[in-house]
Amino acid sequence: MKKIQTIGNVNTVILTEIYQHIKVRLFLITLILVCIPCKITSQWTQTNGPFGGYIYSLASSGNNIYAGTFADGFYRSTNYGTAWVKSSSGMNSSLIQSIIVSDSNIYVGTSGSGIYKSNNNGLNWTQINSGLQHTYVFSLATANNIIYAGTQSGGVYISTNYGLSWSQSNLNNQTIHSLAISGNNIFAGTSNSIYLSTNNGSNWTQVNSGLPNTTIKAIFINGNYIYAGTYGQGIYYSTNNGTNWIQSGLTNRRVFCLASNGSNIFAGTEMFGVYRSTNNGLNWTQINNGISSPHVLSLTISDGNIYAGTGGDGVFISTNNGNQWSKISNGIRDINARDFCISNNSLFVATRGAGIFSTNDNGNTWIQLNNGLPSTSDFWAEAIYSYGGNLFVALPGMVYKSTNNGINWIYSNLSSSITKFTSAGTNLFGSSFGSGVYRSSNNGNNWTQVNSGLTDQYVNTIFSSNNNIYAGTLSGGVFISTNYGTNWAQSNSGLTSLSVYAFGYNSNYLFAGTQGGLFRSTNNGINWTSTPLNGYVNTIVTYNNLVFAGGLSSGVFVSSNNGDSWSEYNTGLTNPVINCLEINSGYIFAGTSGSSIWKRNLSDVVSTNKYNNGLPEKFSLEQNYPNPFNPTTNIKFSIPEKTFVTLKIFDISGKEIATLITGELSPGYYNARFNGENLASGIYFYTLSTPYYSITRKFILAK
Repeated sequence: MKKIQTIGNVNTVILTEIYQHIKVRLFLITLILVCIPCKITSQWTQTNGPFGGYIYSLASSGNNIYAGTFADGFYRSTNYGTAWVKSSSGMNSSLIQSIIVSDSNIYVGTSGSGIYKSNNNGLNWTQINSGLQHTYVFSLATANNIIYAGTQSGGVYISTNYGLSWSQSNLNNQTIHSLAISGNNIFAGTSNSIYLSTNNGSNWTQVNSGLPNTTIKAIFINGNYIYAGTYGQGIYYSTNNGTNWIQSGLTNRRVFCLASNGSNIFAGTEMFGVYRSTNNGLNWTQINNGISSPHVLSLTISDGNIYAGTGGDGVFISTNNGNQWSKISNGIRDINARDFCISNNSLFVATRGAGIFSTNDNGNTWIQLNNGLPSTSDFWAEAIYSYGGNLFVALPGMVYKSTNNGINWIYSNLSSSITKFTSAGTNLFGSSFGSGVYRSSNNGNNWTQVNSGLTDQYVNTIFSSNNNIYAGTLSGGVFISTNYGTNWAQSNSGLTSLSVYAFGYNSNYLFAGTQGGLFRSTNNGINWTSTPLNGYVNTIVTYNNLVFAGGLSSGVFVSSNNGDSWSEYNTGLTNPVINCLEINSGYIFAGTSGSSIWKRNLSDVVSTNKYNNGLPEKFSLEQNYPNPFNPTTNIKFSIPEKTFVTLKIFDISGKEIATLITGELSPGYYNARFNGENLASGIYFYTLSTPYYSITRKFILAK
């Protein structure tokens, strides 16, 4: 039976019941622990770039430019795009599908959270979903104080009171990809048609004569011309309010967006960038000088300047009708960082959509290094690796290498989608998703498949240690080669999760990050045991006696005892989706999915020994000292037997503030030094728990 104590007028039975329903949250404090990894007062901060990302929507009002991103919310610029600031306060959605400006109000349509409104230039947002039953909002339009919202599968919704309430129109069973208004005519583009309403959305009629049966991604009106951008069939236009449609000179293109500047019509496309027509769409010219991304997802015009939102590399501007473009993404951090490597004292990162970046000053400045990489790759870089004085980068279906630290890239004679690189001896290895493992013995000039015994050729990751090669697969667990890939043997004894995404090595311990947590082996992968770190672990890095692990939803954890116990390491980190970790020049770097790169000083991770070498006779949790405290205090406790232990901090409402310890501890006397520097004054609780014992004490932070 579990032993419960009441200390300091706190009923720990009640507290335990409350605490069991509290979700783990990102750290709000920093701490120093004894015998486990701990934090002092520093925290994660975003590096000064790389900048860019997927810009799904753009809008403008005077010198204000607004950008909606794929994974990092809403950005605004008050100086024509020279600098950008994230402005998503009040939003619960990171994917902004559409933006409109009406008088002093900004409205955004999101993917899953409906519509938000700001009346202070985007500084704060309020959700306005009353009556809106379909919350994937792909398009917005406004005229005569009426707002129209195009939704996924729910058709068009209408608001006549500035978004306070919404009603569904008769066009109610379609996905509306685009909306445009001209006078009393409202056009709605669906997955296979265009509909027209002439009475403020009360009734709708199909207007398809001449149109192909395809998705209408964009509708734009310029004078008497109505333009329809299709997904795969180019652009069509109508001069009679949609009664008839004629194919323009731009055919066989996936068109995402349309805009005009005077007599110039602009079209943003997939794979082919921007096109311009000067004769109402009869002819089109590709105008991509200076645009690095082949995908243009959004367009807006402000004071004669043209802004293009790209698929991966942020925002570009043209001041001369598209003849020349310049990147203006400073501050936009919608970057999906996939992999790190270090070469010649520089840190390199591979990103999806923006290619390769490097920094030689710990992230204060970044250089984009895509010269020679094919635009057909979408600059979708999945892995990067330094070997033999060269850099290797994995692109979709191809590998490129650089012999001059990323300044130029050349094809490396491998046509396969590589997920990870490693090396052993004179061999370079690449794991692929579907084709197993490739090996090169001449610095990437030639490659050979080496899959003998590798029964699962969907290989997520590859790693080398002590001349052994380890392959982590999608569903077959771990495979080991002791002869540089010539033969492979499955080695899953004790491994209960067979989707393996990362490996690491530290002090004779081999670690495997899986979909079901982190495992370790003390005999080079022959046998595996689980550690207390659960959940999806897809990146591991080690430093001295420290092991860091990153996951898809829980941020970063750290252990100083080779996985016996773990502590969260998330103070300041607002994005818990960690794709990659790297150590360089005294910092740990974290590559996230959608908020670029973060760094933290390694000097704030310390580990010490027990303060007393004796063996306690019972469990105990002492009152902290000093108490009240400001901002640090000591928490001493004793463990008489080897057992799983957690030490957690809660606020007065029962919300978990921090997990100081989670893992198995050996018998002994311990001291945890807690720092509440980032917390408000008030009453807090700390709870020590084991499978058979729980005790809680109250302490006071008085600033």
